Amino acid sequence: MEEVKKQVDLVLDGFFYLFGFTENPASEATKEILDKSPAEKIKEDLKRVNKEYREQYSKMRKKVLCLE
Repeated sequence: MEEVKKQVDLVLDGFFYLFGFTENPASEATKEILDKSPAEKIKEDLKRVNKEYREQYSKMRKKVLCLE
């Protein structure tokens, strides 16, 4: 959800700049979402997915082995 908020923020910045409501948002520091290389983004996604799978595996293992 937070990633969606960042993307919406980026789109709104561009919209308001396009119609002259604000100054160029790119003149400030580059947005965090644009700073990362594609490889870094993929690594973060893989870490997140692996963590979720490990948590699910632990829950299922406890349930199957009646460890709770």
